Amino acid sequence: MRAKEALLLVALAACRKEAEGEPAPAKKKVRCEAVVTSEVADTIELAGTIAPLPDRDALVAPQVGGRVLQVLVREGDATTEGQTVARIDAALLGDQAKEAEAALARARAERQNAEATLARAQRVFEHGIAARQEVDDATTRAASARAAEAEADAVAQRARRQVERATVRSPLAGVVIKVFRRPGELVDGTPATPVVEVADPSKLELLAHASAADLVRLAAGQPATVTVAALPGTTWAGSVAVVSPAVDRATGLGTV
Repeated sequence: MRAKEALLLVALAACRKEAEGEPAPAKKKVRCEAVVTSEVADTIELAGTIAPLPDRDALVAPQVGGRVLQVLVREGDATTEGQTVARIDAALLGDQAKEAEAALARARAERQNAEATLARAQRVFEHGIAARQEVDDATTRAASARAAEAEADAVAQRARRQVERATVRSPLAGVVIKVFRRPGELVDGTPATPVVEVADPSKLELLAHASAADLVRLAAGQPATVTVAALPGTTWAGSVAVVSPAVDRATGLGTV
């Protein structure tokens, strides 16, 4: 009887609330579905830096020192392999090349004269007029002249290469990422003073750091999805290329 009395009290209370303007509690429907199985993706989120591949990114520096005469590209310009991107003042190198060419011409003339003298000495010796010593001396002078010409030729070639190196060329096809030097600035002919940076953006890599717990779950060849904060809603498909076999002792992180 108590249960019936309780239900009656609840019904009376509901009727009283409805009479007072309060809505009666809504009825809730429950729907049952059959149990199904599905796969849950095990994902690892890593943050890193996107950059061109190491062999497709170059800091282009002149091979000779001097003053930058021209910079022929700007940041964002497309470049082709071998394209001239800058020129270094080569006036002094040009003078040295001319001196080397003159020395080569002199050595060539001396070699030709020594060979002609040797030919005459041999003919005279064959007729029994000249001594064998004269032929030997002429042979020695001709050999020395040929060696001097070869040395002068090497110096001239080196001087010509130095002049050519004053023209800075892009080693690859890509895009100018940064311009480091302007006309009038000095370079020392070493990688420490690059003029421009050129990179090929057709293939990029994401370099990230992961903990040891994540490293053991990663392997080369696994699929990856790359997103960039600056381009929301845009994704790129990729794959894991390299996973570091060890972690840094200082940070406890490895490279992916």
